[in-house]
Amino acid sequence: MSSDLSRVFLKSDILEWCTIERKERLRLDCKSIFELAYWIPVDKLSVIRAWVKKEKVKQISAEDSFNVQNFEDAQYNAALNKRDNLFGDLSSFLPSREDQDLRLLSDLILQDWAQREWGHKIESLYLDRKKYLDKVSCGLLRVKDKYLATEIYHRIKSDNISFEELSWQFGQGPERKFGGIYNNVLAESLPQGMLPLLAKLKIGEVVKPHVLGKWFVIVQLKELVPAKFNEDTSNYIMSTEINAWIDCVAKELSTSLE
Repeated sequence: MSSDLSRVFLKSDILEWCTIERKERLRLDCKSIFELAYWIPVDKLSVIRAWVKKEKVKQISAEDSFNVQNFEDAQYNAALNKRDNLFGDLSSFLPSREDQDLRLLSDLILQDWAQREWGHKIESLYLDRKKYLDKVSCGLLRVKDKYLATEIYHRIKSDNISFEELSWQFGQGPERKFGGIYNNVLAESLPQGMLPLLAKLKIGEVVKPHVLGKWFVIVQLKELVPAKFNEDTSNYIMSTEINAWIDCVAKELSTSLE
């Protein structure tokens, strides 16, 4: 789900942040990477996103007199372990220790910045998005033939055949490879159009075949765990909003390279 509210909360400083100086620095920093696009596929927007994240982290650390001791030892040690697992013996070829600290703690630094800047708005954002933050376990079976969908539905209702088995046998959507079952996933991560169907169901109930795009779909609700406004949920919302801000900035900056 796109985080449209981030444009309300954060849009005001995006154009201000994308200064002429930053655009020029982006051009110089990424010049050699973009030149590789003539030889191998390079996703320019992903490169710009990474550059924006690095630039923002460096800005925050400079303005806040960054010190690694601002974060708990456990957090820093976890970041070190992550680095070692990623790079192993190549660690000696990485940038300076200061740059490594910034990279290792970049997500924590951004979370801390976002919390101070607009954390007071998180609860209202949670209330607007609550139904998308529920945890759902459900089954999805998609076919392109209306009569086949009807037959499968009646077999689910009347026969002792599991949803998974019918999905493996008849399913034509990508979820077939895991038996059509989504276990304990965020509602917002489900395929588009499923939530309104699930909202009509009780636990264990199967909805009659419905048309979704080019598919005839059968949906079964297995479990629904309503979202709660707690630390984990707040951190998740904060992360999605940070990513939305980075995406907006990257798209704005990409126009300067065209």
